[in-house]
Amino acid sequence: MKKLCRFLIQITLLLLFLSASFSVSAGNSDAADNLKKLGLFRGTEKGLELERQPTKLEGIILLIRLIGKEDEALRCTDTHPFTDVPAWANAYVAYAYRNKLCNGSSNTVFGSYETLTLKQYATFILRALGYSEKRRRFYMVKVR
Repeated sequence: MKKLCRFLIQITLLLLFLSASFSVSAGNSDAADNLKKLGLFRGTEKGLELERQPTKLEGIILLIRLIGKEDEALRCTDTHPFTDVPAWANAYVAYAYRNKLCNGSSNTVFGSYETLTLKQYATFILRALGYSEKRRRFYMVKVR
């Protein structure tokens, strides 16, 4: 578990750096290429699109890949209450929702196409590590 936590923290710091950058540099491109080789970045039909910040939907999918649960997520047949999730992403969001990795922007809106904030991604990571927030503070909870 220590190795997994260390790996998640290192990757997260790299991703936070990438998402905070508004310009594409050689360093960002190399880092993104390495993440693509690991299967964490897939890009779109337009490529990796490093010139823009990721969406909330992209962030939760990346988190699921980081924790090694993509295959399990893709087999998920649960549902979620969100009306703004595209059909191709339903399994990812349902998995994340069932496992308390994410909440919506409201009871019926996930915020799929909202720009992912650093705070949101940090929250995803903390939840994946077994923390739960109450009154804007995180507490360790038993991981399923």
